[in-house]
Amino acid sequence: MMEKFKPFDKELVRAAMDSPFRDVIECEEFRRLKNISFLGAIDTWLTSRTEETTGNSNRYHHSIGVYSIALFISKFDTNIPKNEIKLFQAVALLHDLGHAPLSHSVEFLFEKQFGLNHHKNTNNLINNRKSQLFVILRSMNIQPSDITLALDKKVNLSFSKYFNGHFNIDTLDGIYRCFSILNKKPDFSLNQTIKASLLTYNANKNEIILDSFWRMKGYVYNLLIYDGFGRIADELAQNHVAKRIDLLREEMFMYSDQEFFSVFPELENEISSDVSKATSGHYPNHLERYRHRNFSIREKCHLKSYRDICGRYYQETLAWEKGRSDKLRGIIPTQEPSQRELAF
Repeated sequence: MMEKFKPFDKELVRAAMDSPFRDVIECEEFRRLKNISFLGAIDTWLTSRTEETTGNSNRYHHSIGVYSIALFISKFDTNIPKNEIKLFQAVALLHDLGHAPLSHSVEFLFEKQFGLNHHKNTNNLINNRKSQLFVILRSMNIQPSDITLALDKKVNLSFSKYFNGHFNIDTLDGIYRCFSILNKKPDFSLNQTIKASLLTYNANKNEIILDSFWRMKGYVYNLLIYDGFGRIADELAQNHVAKRIDLLREEMFMYSDQEFFSVFPELENEISSDVSKATSGHYPNHLERYRHRNFSIREKCHLKSYRDICGRYYQETLAWEKGRSDKLRGIIPTQEPSQRELAF
């Protein structure tokens, strides 16, 4: 009988700390993620509204969440060779190691100025021979370069499917984490959705559960990424830093959120107050571009095999551009998922 997986509680972190990767989780490079918010500028605004922290909304807990799903899958997927199991778990745990302060919110400015993004930084940190992490991985008989090759999709391994597609383990944790942060209750548990994504139930039950998750994913993407207050929060943060771009330094990519706010002291308050104005209708809509994704389901395409997932679930991106009429610019089909989902 498949073991039950419990997300977002103390047991999750405790189980990870009792695993062979405890030393990795306790190393300096990984502990840094405790101070990198999961949703960036969005977390800043949400925290200002509730007057309390969002708890598990940081890259540390998200990384442990993805790792815990990998641990869960490793126990029953007999198609993963024993010599790849530790690599699978390492890739899951370290996939977000190199995130900048405020996660995705201001990352593009670092890339524009210095050619640096969290994918490159993750690879640099993992392959840094002088780091504590590198020594720990080698002591576990894990080649750091094997991790970065897997992250870059340059090798096809038995577990590669778990990092690709509509229901990859990064997205599974990310969407459920967002629902938790927003105090929304999903129709099905993460445990059930993981099982359904592996097609372990009968076809009808798999479809009911995955259809529900697909709608959840659409809700989160359009509220927090392409539209809604999430997009406003990110653009406010980007515009604020862009106006003071002379203050930005390459080494700040490794700053915590609070260290970054100390360089841009007005940024935190500006996000909190201006997003509130925008969402209450008292702030002019300043966004130059609008994007919205339709998350659709082909009801006649049933899940008889793993290959049917991309046939049943597909996306369309609707793009607007500010102009004389603010009309719809066009529809961009995005049926095939990108190699790495934008959000998480």
